[in-house]
Amino acid sequence: MTEDERITLTEVERLRRQARGDRRPTSVPLSIFGFVTLLGAVSAHVFGHTKAGMVFWMVAGPVCFLTVAASYRFQTTRIGAGAGHNWYLWTGLLLIPLAVLAPFWGFGGVLVMAFALAWLAIIQHNALLVICAILFGVIGALEDWMVFETFLFPEVASWVGWNTSGLGYSEWTSILVYGVLGSSLIAASLVVRRREAVGS
Repeated sequence: MTEDERITLTEVERLRRQARGDRRPTSVPLSIFGFVTLLGAVSAHVFGHTKAGMVFWMVAGPVCFLTVAASYRFQTTRIGAGAGHNWYLWTGLLLIPLAVLAPFWGFGGVLVMAFALAWLAIIQHNALLVICAILFGVIGALEDWMVFETFLFPEVASWVGWNTSGLGYSEWTSILVYGVLGSSLIAASLVVRRREAVGS
């Protein structure tokens, strides 16, 4: 390989990474899912583990994917980067009936959202987004199944000596879990966005 060929290949690789970074393939979904998860913490405070709280997550799934699709569509129009929005668009539309049926099958809305996001990330060969989607699904599913408030947090509260006689675990643990989870997704999106900006 000549020096000119090596320089050309290096430049092509740089442009490829820059184009991928301009699409924000990881930071956009993470930030949107993180923001909606923070709204889930508010929903947990207002509704708790009620039918209204379940409706929130039924709506949240399609909203997340359709919002990501709209964001990529805007990027495509503005800067010519953002391919892949059709995947999110069709997934969001598909999730509308699935989100309604999922509770009857014993699946929470968070788990359905996470599975769909992981599947799209696998298709796009986005390993980081796959990992984040899996963690999002596992933590969300444990919260849906009330594992934290039933087993983990009461033990922790007892171990540190908190007086929990007047606390409702179903409320404050959901707020804490969704608040930390949403904040973590947004923080991850900010870190990834910096990497995407330099095309790494």
